[in-house]
Amino acid sequence: MRRSSNRAFFLKCFNYFKEIIKELRERKIKIDINKIPEIFNKENLISLKFLIQKNVLKTAKLFESSLSDDLKCIYIKYFKELKDDIKWTDFFFSKSSYYRKLNYLILAIAWFLIF
Repeated sequence: MRRSSNRAFFLKCFNYFKEIIKELRERKIKIDINKIPEIFNKENLISLKFLIQKNVLKTAKLFESSLSDDLKCIYIKYFKELKDDIKWTDFFFSKSSYYRKLNYLILAIAWFLIF
């Protein structure tokens, strides 16, 4: 009973982080330049918008490159390729080591999103 409830909670957290990363990847900074008052310099705001977008992409790439090889493999399968039919046997020989690595990945993603 306890093991299945832990697994359900774990899957709920994992799906939550998967949606957050999907949203972050698809997010575009939308600024309607025409609605901004003339007090602001529109050219500076446009350059600031592109600068922020580049920083978000660079930070995400830095996060991905900082992962270990086994975590990077799981990250790419789940979050880059967005596959849902992934089994633990695709990565490890034991289910416990797969879920332990998945737990490390979720903690790393949580720290990345916090900071």
